[in-house]
Amino acid sequence: MAITVEEAQQVQDATTIEAESLADLEAEGVDEVGYGDRSVARTLVTLEARARARQQEITSSVVRVGFGDLVAQNGPEWVDQFVKGKYGIDRDHATKTLWRCTVTCAAAPAGPYPGITSGLMVVSTDAGVEFENADRFDLASGETRSELFRARLAGLTGNINPGDITRLVTSYPGVTVTNVTMLRPGRDAEGNEAYIARGRSRLSGTSAGGGSGSYVRWVDEAFAAAGVEKTITSVRIDDANPFGPGSVAVYLANAVGGATAEELAIVTPYLEARHFTGSGRLVVAASPTRVINVPGIVYVTGNASVLAQISLVLAALQVELQGSAVVYRAEIIQRVMGVPGVYNYDPGGLADTLLAPGEVPVFTNSITVG
Repeated sequence: MAITVEEAQQVQDATTIEAESLADLEAEGVDEVGYGDRSVARTLVTLEARARARQQEITSSVVRVGFGDLVAQNGPEWVDQFVKGKYGIDRDHATKTLWRCTVTCAAAPAGPYPGITSGLMVVSTDAGVEFENADRFDLASGETRSELFRARLAGLTGNINPGDITRLVTSYPGVTVTNVTMLRPGRDAEGNEAYIARGRSRLSGTSAGGGSGSYVRWVDEAFAAAGVEKTITSVRIDDANPFGPGSVAVYLANAVGGATAEELAIVTPYLEARHFTGSGRLVVAASPTRVINVPGIVYVTGNASVLAQISLVLAALQVELQGSAVVYRAEIIQRVMGVPGVYNYDPGGLADTLLAPGEVPVFTNSITVG
């Protein structure tokens, strides 16, 4: 009888296999009673169970590689090999948030501070999220200037609110730094499901004149051509003639919501140059956002930074849900309950949210600690 895909993926732990083996021996008339736990015969059963459990793990992982919908269960290393080998693209890596900040030096005797090289001035939020100056600059006594600061770590943690930078880590007496405008949001590394879906889009990306997958591919290429790290996390295609016959709309989002003016400026001319001549209008726009307030009370033990961690969990979830039609209340509750130290969560008036076509969710964290 042929083995099924489900059977090929079956994985048992060594304890279960050992118990089944002993039961099989007993069924065959082998008397296990009298075997010492450290006897050779008894130990062989245990060692065989461990080997079989490991073999099942290996077999299951290899089987999943043959199926795009299953390989994600193996972990990121397997997915990287699968997508890179099959579709020839790399996973989008995590990027660092870039802020425009106001830097002010008090009047003398504070300063001056000449030759502040890139990375020398380090600032942080109250929660300890650190940023460093991106470019070299000179700061005179009594001067106020605008400078770029980037997060020291890649990922969502740098996507803070304006004004959250409150302190200097490195010593510059008389200097204050305030974050004003987020120029480039940070993002986590691309998730397995999104990476696989982007790989599949490559199949239509080589069609004459471009199919829907072509736009996904061209967005990747636009950032590469501009020499800028890709910060777009969602590309939504509406090719159902939204603006008249033959028209196409491309909606872009990043980790914090609709695409920025800078991101649109990178992508739009690249797509326009490749949009099929003679077809209808092409519109490249920021995805509309739906702000969803997450209320309620969490009950916590042993985690003083629980609210900051919940905010990060919600930030990651909103990226995962880009492209979804519904934001389910149960999904939010599950993520909040998964934060270390949370043993109960009363979600208050939290409800399911139906998203309009093209909308992406943006969560605001109104949770308090009970």
